Amino acid sequence: VVSVHAEDASLRADGVMNEGPVSEALGLPGNPAAAEAARVARDLEILAGLHAQERPARLHIQHLSTARALDLVRAAKARGLSVTCEVCPHHLTLTDEALRSFDAIYKVAPPLRTQADADHLLAGLLDGSVDCLATDHAPHTRAEKERDLLDAPSGIAYIELAFPLMWTRFGETLGLDRLLHLMTAAPARVMGWPEPSLDVGAPADLVVLDLETARTVNPAEFRSKAKFTPWAGETLRGWPLLTVVDGQVAYQRE
Repeated sequence: VVSVHAEDASLRADGVMNEGPVSEALGLPGNPAAAEAARVARDLEILAGLHAQERPARLHIQHLSTARALDLVRAAKARGLSVTCEVCPHHLTLTDEALRSFDAIYKVAPPLRTQADADHLLAGLLDGSVDCLATDHAPHTRAEKERDLLDAPSGIAYIELAFPLMWTRFGETLGLDRLLHLMTAAPARVMGWPEPSLDVGAPADLVVLDLETARTVNPAEFRSKAKFTPWAGETLRGWPLLTVVDGQVAYQRE
């Protein structure tokens, strides 16, 4: 599978946030939705050409952020092209309105979009147009993210919050089975890896989750070097209690 970050650099230019009313109000250079859609469209055309030549190819589009790009993928799937895509929790739970704070913690690539985009991506998870969830975890230090928006690196770190955030915000909407599938078997299927299971002889890679206990997000407890998060202070459910990797305990909550 060819996995791509779909952004047209010439259209993105020096944009540090979504191009739209908020970027115009703040006087910040914008990154338009067209930058993502144009590159997705190009890659899909290349894929279609390979299919027409009966040359096997699979395309995976990372961290879709716009309604337009998702519509292009949906149409390509309807044509029978071998394309998959993912979305990230931050594109589902945050919007470009957060940049009004001028806090570079919200600077990501592709950028946070509009609420309409977020709603469209969630609909894609529900109807199967979006194949899986991924975090795009980028553990920058606080010092790096304390630079101004023009100079700070893009990226957001919350791998430890990924399931609690999705379970708390969208558990009732997606359901437990669907959410677990999107974060485990579905990514493996996209990459052509064996899907995780509890069968005898399968790799002992598993997580024990507490779906009910509510805890406040405290970035100081993160194992990541990024000791900060947009969701600091929020109350979430679905925290991991135990992580086992290849039969060895890698994490256990005290």
